[in-house]
Amino acid sequence: MKARDAKVGHKYLTQKGATVTMTGEKDGKFVMTLASGIVFRCGPDYELKPVKGNTGATAESKAKIEKPTSKQKPAANEPRVSLASIIDPFLLGGGHTVRDIAMELSNKAGDVAQGKDIEANVRARLVTYTRKGWLVVKDENKRIKVVQGKMKSV
Repeated sequence: MKARDAKVGHKYLTQKGATVTMTGEKDGKFVMTLASGIVFRCGPDYELKPVKGNTGATAESKAKIEKPTSKQKPAANEPRVSLASIIDPFLLGGGHTVRDIAMELSNKAGDVAQGKDIEANVRARLVTYTRKGWLVVKDENKRIKVVQGKMKSV
């Protein structure tokens, strides 16, 4: 189901399996609260799954929702995925252009890549590797590969 169909006070599961409670709507976005107390907003097309035995928000969870902590950390049960961890295998394996990698990432990364310039992130990873002393090797079709080693002086 989509976030626009969610009801305030009911619990749902995100795509990654985290439990969230719908707490309201603000500026065209839907306000959700994770079980850990982290509050976030999502668009109306955000995918949710209903939790079986949903009874709505209790008084205890409503109090928790009203006072979110100022320093919020990601939930311990949700692994943090970075774009770099998805980009690196493409760079090390070779055989792809920057544009090819960006297209693959837009398909694989999902929420992690949403709203980001993926091609710029790929180029930034190339810069990171070159600063660490790796070489970026390009062939005639602009396919790139990152290899370890220093360039020979002529």
